[in-house]
Amino acid sequence: MKKTGSVVGLFLVLTMAGPSARGQLCAELQREILEIIVNETDIRPEDTPGYALGLVVGDSTCFFGFGSARKDSTLPLRPDHVFEIGGLTTLFSAALLRVLETEGAMPLDSPLNAFLPPQWRNPETGALPLRRFLMHTTGLPRLPEGIGKTQRSDNDPFADYPAERLGTWFAHWKPPETDPGYSYSHINYALLELAVEHATGRPFEDLMEEKLLRPLGLQDTGFDLRPEQAARLLPGYDKAAQPTPPWHYRSFQGALGLKSTAADLLRFLQILMGVRPHPLTPLL
Repeated sequence: MKKTGSVVGLFLVLTMAGPSARGQLCAELQREILEIIVNETDIRPEDTPGYALGLVVGDSTCFFGFGSARKDSTLPLRPDHVFEIGGLTTLFSAALLRVLETEGAMPLDSPLNAFLPPQWRNPETGALPLRRFLMHTTGLPRLPEGIGKTQRSDNDPFADYPAERLGTWFAHWKPPETDPGYSYSHINYALLELAVEHATGRPFEDLMEEKLLRPLGLQDTGFDLRPEQAARLLPGYDKAAQPTPPWHYRSFQGALGLKSTAADLLRFLQILMGVRPHPLTPLL
């Protein structure tokens, strides 16, 4: 199931300098980061030929592209290259839930069961609130047992796992008897996606676009790509170093499914930090 990406995206926060020192500081940071990559990580060019790094520096940003965008190519990495952002999707999904809470549609202290259709509600979880799913403190496993039984491609694990199957699995899940603490689970956000769609009667991707991505000006972030964005999408590679197509989702979009660019992710980070003032910042 694992996809080895062609590009590693890292987005860091630095608040030590203003825009006047940006050029010099970015150059110094680039040298330091490259030294760390070479000497202190297990990242190997033959496995991951390129690295895209974005940093917030005061009220400005730095972008670094190390290596190349594709294997067997010298194409440099650009801030507008599109890639699958995987687990970073949860940051956007959590922000959407916060917006929906503010609108009164989905209070985060309400139980998840209240927003699911009756056949998917789990009597064992009782009043387990949405907030616990957002914080990964539900005790849910990382993925449902048996998810691979209908999987037709190792490089497309969610294309054959429909929402109905996830909901049925959750209805019969047995939660731990003791406080599970923190345990990262893709299921948490996959279930929140189902809850949002049932509560609002609208597709999750439409709400994400309307209530978050468009208001924040994130023009290159979304679940589906326009043709010109698809042309900028960087491929991933499997363990045999063969390029793989983008994943498809019949569930788990809210956990893993977004695509974005370094430029958009830096903009989102600045808004979250309050560096780039926006009306939604206090909600996020």
